[in-house]
Amino acid sequence: MVLSKQRLNRAFTLIEAFTLIEVLVVVFIISIATTVIVVNLDLNWGARDRAGHAAHRLKSMISLAQQQAIFQPREIGLVVMTDGYGFMGLDIDQKKSQSHWLPLSQDKMLAFHTISSDVDWTLIMNNKTVALGLGNYDIATPQIMLSSSGELTPFKLDIGDKGKPMQFRLIGKANGDLQLISLEK
Repeated sequence: MVLSKQRLNRAFTLIEAFTLIEVLVVVFIISIATTVIVVNLDLNWGARDRAGHAAHRLKSMISLAQQQAIFQPREIGLVVMTDGYGFMGLDIDQKKSQSHWLPLSQDKMLAFHTISSDVDWTLIMNNKTVALGLGNYDIATPQIMLSSSGELTPFKLDIGDKGKPMQFRLIGKANGDLQLISLEK
C-alpha cells in the first residue's frame, strides 16, 4: 500500500500538533501533583539528618583547621559552645612576651558556625563532660588546640538530635587523627 504525498503531509502535521499552551498545561498539572504528594508525605529530610550534617561538617572544619595550622604554621584553637563552634588563632606578642587567642573571623570557613537548635552535643575530655558556654565567642578560650605539628588535644564529641540519644561520636586523637562513628544500632 503506497501512501500518497497528501496523507504523509497530514500525518506529520498531526504529530507536530502540540502547542506551547498544551505543553505548559501538562507541566503545570505535573508540578501541582508533585507538590501535593510531597506535602502529604512526611518527608522532613532536613530535621531528620541535622545531627549527621553537623557531625560531618565539624569533622571537615577541624581537618581544614589542622591543615591551616600546619601550613601557616600557627596554633589554632577550637571553641565549642552550646549554639555552635568556631576557631581562634594564637596571637603571640613578642615584645610583651604574651599570647592571647583571637577569633579567625576574617576566614569565613573558620569563623563561628551556628548549629541548628535541634542538635545537641556533649564535649568529653579526659573522661569528663566539659561545660559548654553560650554567648560571647570572641572572648572564649578554646577547649581543643590544633598544633602546627599536626597534633591536637584529645576529645570526644557526642552529637545527636535534641531530646534523643546521641547518634554520632567525633573522636580526636592526640596524633591528629579524627574519627566519626555512628552510635545508632
